Amino acid sequence: MADLSVRYPRVVIEFCTACKWNLRAAYFAQELLQTFGTDLGEISLQPATGGIFKVHLYDEEPGPTEVDEATVEEHLLWDRKAEGGFPETKELKRRVRDIIDPSRNLGHVDGKKSISSEQEPQQQQQASQNPKRSSSPTKPQTYMGNPPIPRAINRLQHLSVQESHPSAERKFTPMDVDIESGPMSSKGEGEVLNSRGKIVITGDGDGDGYCMPGGDCG
Repeated sequence: MADLSVRYPRVVIEFCTACKWNLRAAYFAQELLQTFGTDLGEISLQPATGGIFKVHLYDEEPGPTEVDEATVEEHLLWDRKAEGGFPETKELKRRVRDIIDPSRNLGHVDGKKSISSEQEPQQQQQASQNPKRSSSPTKPQTYMGNPPIPRAINRLQHLSVQESHPSAERKFTPMDVDIESGPMSSKGEGEVLNSRGKIVITGDGDGDGYCMPGGDCG
């Protein structure tokens, strides 16, 4: 004869069929089985009406002595009307765990990686033997001598003040300067006026060689 006795711990998901929560109830049952497996004795889907969605857990508690009968304790894990909605799977798993095996680590459900007690000391030892090396900061790119564009602008601004018409003083910007490709000279940079009226820093001139737009650059 088949053994039809109830197995514990037993989870009962009571759901409203008129609300079409069949798949929702089956989904929670699948998630609990996926996590706890044979640690659960049974998961039951119990049809109901009236917008009910409840999750019960029945756990068998042995008597004080071997001759005493075991008692069954009922735990209401979730009530949709009381909680104001459906549970998240991780929260439902935590509530089941807290009753059937409080010391169990649920890994990512608890918000941390699942690491065995044997792996933890080994990982800590590896971390102490291989400390992270601080990466040296990237050195900023530097020019040989002063940066050519600001120096050219400052020089041209100084010359414009010395013009015979100070009222025509002009403010120069980097838009007034072009830099030709090629190596820069460490002894000095020459500037010439190009066809667009801008100063060209060639990097291979001798002396000052500064020329203002509109000036005599011959």
